[in-house]
Amino acid sequence: MSAIAVDAQSQAALVGGLVHDLRNALLVIRGYSALLKPGLDLEQLRDVEEIEEATDRATELTAELFDLARRYAAE
Repeated sequence: MSAIAVDAQSQAALVGGLVHDLRNALLVIRGYSALLKPGLDLEQLRDVEEIEEATDRATELTAELFDLARRYAAE
């Protein structure tokens, strides 16, 4: 295996690790958002739902980044 391939695999592994950590942080935010919902007034509930939607979108992006890193490592 060439040095370039090893370097690409190392970079992909680093990106994969970062994506994993980011996804974990997003899951914590999403979980705490769900815990906040009971007892909120309508305006506060809408704000928390915006947080949930944003974390869902960010989680989808992390999945795409993870797939990209995996494909990059396979090259």
